[in-house]
Amino acid sequence: MRRRIVTRRPVVLHHGQAALPPLVDMLTILLFFILKSFSMDTPVRPDDPDFRLPVSTAREYVAKTARIDVTPEAVYLDGERMASSTFYLERDDEIVQELYDRLQGAAPRSANVRADGRVPWRLLRKVVYTTQVAHVETLDLVAVSRAGL
Repeated sequence: MRRRIVTRRPVVLHHGQAALPPLVDMLTILLFFILKSFSMDTPVRPDDPDFRLPVSTAREYVAKTARIDVTPEAVYLDGERMASSTFYLERDDEIVQELYDRLQGAAPRSANVRADGRVPWRLLRKVVYTTQVAHVETLDLVAVSRAGL
């Protein structure tokens, strides 16, 4: 018996060919997002003379959100000065006591903390911790630019 010599052909890799399965997946995802964002409604243009805001028919008032402003000079609650920033930066207290007392009395469910970029993180951390200890459920942090815009 003779032995047959088996020769294998070398596998030729083409670097210019695209892999079709990932391309099909990407096209499917793209099609999904296009269909998800498609709408037959006409876009709202505020400069349109026929544009009118809807009239509210709600019978209840919207809950007011407490506004806490933190500046390099002071901490304010709804525009009223609560405490000095330098006083609480020099102390080791974790709670801004004046702010805590007012938040406990008003018991807001949510608050917006607005801080300037020049405010040290230590002071901002104390204000956020004070709101958490005062049982404020929702807290939004708002960064104010240095230009005040």
